[in-house]
Amino acid sequence: DTTMTPRVNGLRFDRGRHTAAFDGEEFWGHAACFGVNRDGQRGPFSPRVRVPFVPAASPPTALQITYAEGAVNLTWTPPPDARRAIQEAPAEGELASVSRAYPSKAGGYNVYEVPAAAVPSDAAPGPAQETGGASATMAATTPRLGTAVPPLNATPLATPSYSDARMEFGKERCYVVRSVSLFGTSAVESESSAPACTTPVDTFPPAAPKGLAAVASEGAISLIWEANSEPDLAGYVVLRGVVGDPPAPIVDAPIAATTYRDSTVKPGVRYGYLLIAVDKAGNRSAPSVGVAEIARKP
Repeated sequence: DTTMTPRVNGLRFDRGRHTAAFDGEEFWGHAACFGVNRDGQRGPFSPRVRVPFVPAASPPTALQITYAEGAVNLTWTPPPDARRAIQEAPAEGELASVSRAYPSKAGGYNVYEVPAAAVPSDAAPGPAQETGGASATMAATTPRLGTAVPPLNATPLATPSYSDARMEFGKERCYVVRSVSLFGTSAVESESSAPACTTPVDTFPPAAPKGLAAVASEGAISLIWEANSEPDLAGYVVLRGVVGDPPAPIVDAPIAATTYRDSTVKPGVRYGYLLIAVDKAGNRSAPSVGVAEIARKP
């Protein structure tokens, strides 16, 4: 035990059991903790862990958000002091060397989702800023939530980008990113980047229907087509017109079925048909390939 208060790279140890040693240019120590009950009785020390006493890298900047139909995509600017891999890739024709040094120069990034309520109102971009970052800072947001929130990525990211596949239109999501410096099996995180938020809006139309076919019968023309695979599909709009004239819808609302019987045709007239798929957000697909058929006389 010690009551000394040495400082290492700006860190101060007021009390506790610790040992320290230099390993190359890093300063390493061993730390342990113990529990204390309400009567002030101490429990046993935990197993010691080896930790690096080094300054954390600066947080990333310029966090940007875009989204596609299946993912929210994040990019950011690495800080100038971000750690890189200790071993550079060999040039063409060179053999890769094997380093015997302690692997303490690797780095990467962790991405965290933070509650929108924890983001300052002036830091969340509005509807016209869906792809923009935020200027306000929110240092160390995740720890201040009071729980050990894990990053969205399973391991530190090697590149300054991340895709969040948990796409849900209409739900606001806010993110921060932290630089990670890896020292062996230990990781040192920076403070959080400025947060960025987005509320994805479904503006993605379904695919055009395929396989439209028409079969004439007495007093009617029946249509059949392949089903679309979009999970948010609302149905199909059937359009009809006399060949040579613009087609117009002949249903009041999108139909869910993949068949339609048009019994309002006039015998001997050649009709052309098109289909348009519509999703639940009201997005309309491009028209299908058209078909034409002549209604038979009864």
